[in-house]
Formats: sequence, structure tokens, C-alpha cells
Amino acid sequence: MDEDAQFLNDFQTGVLPFEQWTHRAHIRMAYLVYKSSNNFEEGLLKIRQGIQNFNSLHASKLKVGFHETMTQFWTTMVWNAIQKCDSSILNSNDFIDRNNHLLDSSLWKQYYSPTLMFSPDAKRNFTPPDLKLISIDALHTTN
Repeated sequence: MDEDAQFLNDFQTGVLPFEQWTHRAHIRMAYLVYKSSNNFEEGLLKIRQGIQNFNSLHASKLKVGFHETMTQFWTTMVWNAIQKCDSSILNSNDFIDRNNHLLDSSLWKQYYSPTLMFSPDAKRNFTPPDLKLISIDALHTTN
């Protein structure tokens, strides 16, 4: 099993140590899930379910928990970055190296005010940005 497959398996089975579930790990997981998904919506569903499953397995260590709007924001950013990549991307680390703007965990602040992002409704349900629009880039083959 290669490094990416092992990472994704460890995440999906919950054996990835909680301390390794960093922002970078979230981006890496989203990239790997989208690379094996047919479209944005399918990948989003898998990502959402994966995070919720991982969180349930590590519930005692959580401080915040699942956040729907934050999840959809970051999955959109990863999806859009994938759409701009060429076939020379070999693995998740290569993807992240070429899209290191995704490692800026405060990127969402360009699109959302903290008041909106941290509202109870945005945590439960997707809420569109209030500062700058974000769209899902047009589909092209990602496999």
C-alpha cells in the first residue's frame, strides 16, 4: 500500500492518531477522496461522512466537532485547486506543495466574517459566504 492509500485507510478506519488530524491532514484527505470521486457532490458526501465517522471515534478528544460550512468551504477550495492541476501531480504531498495556499487555515476569513462562520446555523447547515463569493469550478476529468 502506498503512503497516500495508507493515510486514507488510517483516516477511514479511525486508526490515524487524533494528534495527526491537522489542517494539512484535512486537505490531504479531501484531495485523496476527490481523486477517487466522480464529481464534487459525491466527494463532499464521502468527506462529510469520513470526518463525522473519524470524529465519532475520537469524540472524547474533540473541542469543536464537525462544522458543515467550514467543511464545504475547504472542500470547495480543494476541488477548485484540483481542477487547475495538470497530470504531473503524483500524490497528495505534491498536490499540497503546489497548492500551499490551502495550508493557510485562515483563508476562510477572505470569504466569511467570523460572526457568520461561527454562528450555530453555519455549524449545522451550509451558509453562503458574506464577504466574497466562492463557486465550484467547472468539472473536468480528475481521475
